[in-house]
Amino acid sequence: MKISLACLLLGLAFTSAAPDARFSCSECVDEMHKLGGMVKYGAKDIEDYLTANYCPTLPEELSERCVEDHGRHYIGMLYTIVNHFFVDGAVHICQTMGCVMLGGILVRSAWKVWNGLRAT
Repeated sequence: MKISLACLLLGLAFTSAAPDARFSCSECVDEMHKLGGMVKYGAKDIEDYLTANYCPTLPEELSERCVEDHGRHYIGMLYTIVNHFFVDGAVHICQTMGCVMLGGILVRSAWKVWNGLRAT
């Protein structure tokens, strides 16, 4: 009984001493930028995969056009989407996690932001 109680207390001590597993806002934005870079880095592989696996599933008249369109437009389209959502929209996506940025300063809640902006 004493050993199990000691193990329980030791386990609680370890979990309370663990660092916070959540991202800060700046870490989240950095990770979104890195994710965008990884998608851009793999753009040619993604295009080749879709051309090899998706285009043959289309009807024959669309299959040839699919191969041409992928070769001409896919990477540019993918870069545009990545820039919009992962690079330019990184702060917005991270805000949906619950962090609010005010001039580069992390604020824990919108209530604190509004109270800080009110003239008193």
